[in-house]
Amino acid sequence: MDKTYRLKDSLNYPIIDVDDIPGTEFCDSDALVGKPLVSVCMLTYNHEAYIGEAIEGVINQRTNFKFELLIGEDKSIDNTLNIVMRYAQRQPSMIRVITSDKNVGVLRNELRLFRACRGKYIAFCEGDDYWHDCGKLQLQVDFLEDNSEFGLSYTDYDLLLEKKNKRISNVSAKGIRAVSPVRSWSTDACWHLLKENYIATCTTVIRTSILNQAHASDPIAFRSERFKAGDICTWFMALRMTKAKFHDISTSTYRRRADTISNPSNAIAALDFEFNILDFCYHSFNHHNCPPRLRRSIVHIRLQKIFYSAMKRRNHAAINYALVSICSQDPRFRSRLFRGYMLLEYTARRSMRRIWNGLLFLARKD
Repeated sequence: MDKTYRLKDSLNYPIIDVDDIPGTEFCDSDALVGKPLVSVCMLTYNHEAYIGEAIEGVINQRTNFKFELLIGEDKSIDNTLNIVMRYAQRQPSMIRVITSDKNVGVLRNELRLFRACRGKYIAFCEGDDYWHDCGKLQLQVDFLEDNSEFGLSYTDYDLLLEKKNKRISNVSAKGIRAVSPVRSWSTDACWHLLKENYIATCTTVIRTSILNQAHASDPIAFRSERFKAGDICTWFMALRMTKAKFHDISTSTYRRRADTISNPSNAIAALDFEFNILDFCYHSFNHHNCPPRLRRSIVHIRLQKIFYSAMKRRNHAAINYALVSICSQDPRFRSRLFRGYMLLEYTARRSMRRIWNGLLFLARKD
């Protein structure tokens, strides 16, 4: 295993041709609704314990418009496909299932769903999340239909910590309530998004035209496997193109499970995911002319989050990995004093913020 995280080279991640992605659609074409206003995309893999609740949350939506549910089933090794097909038989006018004889991975599964969408708007709900508000779609689509200058809508949500069996309601209540269109880096929306993603995917509805523009504008971000946090890529580009509306009501439940792409149980893998987000930040800086001062601020915040994440795990190997990797990202931290001070303070169990401030002081002296 590498002892440090290395930024990705885009040359190592070729652009995916969507037409080359295998996929077979199962639906009743005679019963399927005509032109739907909304396409709901649901990615699923080994979600047999959750997929039923996710599907129920969608089909129970009360709307005055037609919508479809596209389920991307990625060759699960559990009973997910059988559950999905039973729901498709029960709801032939609404549900379309796209799968294949082999696992294609998250990105390709998502791309083949987007290609199949027929709606003016696209909503999202992954197979281990669910919508708990039956008026979610109506609320957001009504707003977007009445406000053409807005291309994205998202809401508050509940966080379900599976390991602790604990629900945290209205997670965004103290967060950003609405953001303006982002035409330059001087506005707050992109800065906050790169600092920490405040948009939960399961709450969003986006205009299909905006999503298509985003994908066309940056194939590396959307059609290569360089970046793992595809949601941040999507919302970042959307905020540069359009206005976004935050609805101060919890409509969805985001389930945080162990050993997922965004929350791996392995400490080094978890840090790699955070560094990969930093990699996307650098990519965005280079493509969107980020001012140096703001660039330094964002990098500092991302590195601080990585450091805090390593410290919280109380894992010496992860701390050392984070430390060496941080030093490789920011020349201010190329100091043996940085490493020694961090380990000394760690053993003394000082506060993480105090440790970080001490590291910054040493970096300035370096």
